[in-house]
Amino acid sequence: GGQIILAAGRFCGRHLGALVLIAFVALLAVALLDAVEWLVRELVSGHGSGVSLTDSGSAATPTAAPTIGRTIATPFAAAMVIAFIRNLERGQDTRFTTTAMAVLRRVWRLVFVELLILVALVALAVTVIGIPFAIVKFIDWQFAQQEILFEDRSMREAMRGSTRLVRGHRWHTGTVAVALWVLSQAPAVLLGAAF
Repeated sequence: GGQIILAAGRFCGRHLGALVLIAFVALLAVALLDAVEWLVRELVSGHGSGVSLTDSGSAATPTAAPTIGRTIATPFAAAMVIAFIRNLERGQDTRFTTTAMAVLRRVWRLVFVELLILVALVALAVTVIGIPFAIVKFIDWQFAQQEILFEDRSMREAMRGSTRLVRGHRWHTGTVAVALWVLSQAPAVLLGAAF
C-alpha cells in the first residue's frame, strides 16, 4: 500500500499540470451539476428564497449527502485520469482534448457502470445477509472503468473482466481500495471540521 501511495505521489508530481486540469474540470462539472440540481429543486418546491425551513421555522442545516452532481461527475473525473494513464502507457497523445474525447466516446458506459455497481452493492447490503457478497463484489468491480477504457468493453463485460483481474488478489485489492477511499474522504472531513 505504501509503495502504491508513493508511486502515485511521484506520478502526480511528474504530471501535475495535466492532473490539475482534469481536477479543475471535474470540480467545474460538479459545480455546474449541483447548480442545475439546486435550480430544479427550487423550481419544484416553489421556494424562491433558496433556504429551506424546518417545522420550527429555523433554517435547515446542510447535509453531507452526495449530490447528483458529485454522483455523476466523480466517475467522469476518475475516467479522465484512467484515460490519461492509458494514453501515457501506450505512448499516445496525452493532451486534455484527446483524453476528454476518449472518455466522451464512452461516457454513458463509464458513468452508468459506476451507478449500476453502486445500485447493486446497495441492493445487496440492504438485505443484511448480502453484506458479505456486497463487500466481495465491491472489490471485484474495482476495475470496471479501466476495462471499459483500456479494452473498450461493454458494461457487463467490464464487470466480468474486473472480477477476472481481481481473482487471486482480492485481499490486496480490497485493502488498497479501502485505504484509497479513506484517503479520498479525508479532505472532505477536514474541510467539514474546519467549517
